[in-house]
Amino acid sequence: MPEGGTIQASLRATGEGVSLTISDEGAGVPDAIRPEIFNPFFTTKAKGSGLGLAKVQTVAEAHGGSATCVCEPGRGAAFTITLPRAKPGAPA
Repeated sequence: MPEGGTIQASLRATGEGVSLTISDEGAGVPDAIRPEIFNPFFTTKAKGSGLGLAKVQTVAEAHGGSATCVCEPGRGAAFTITLPRAKPGAPA
């Protein structure tokens, strides 16, 4: 957010698991690239590797969860990582 703005983090626990949402007031993710943002090596930055969101999604899915993005171009984006509740007796 080159112009400044607010970044918020929220954590929500349910009986099924936990969700961490990071949201901002930036430009959002354009519709044309939204399907690509979790793909490895996809980047819009000159010096980016395109691995950040791919890693987040891979780790979340490896633990039975998910990573999603909801946004409205020009009004910011919200990225949510959802992880299931640990099963009783599962290793910590």
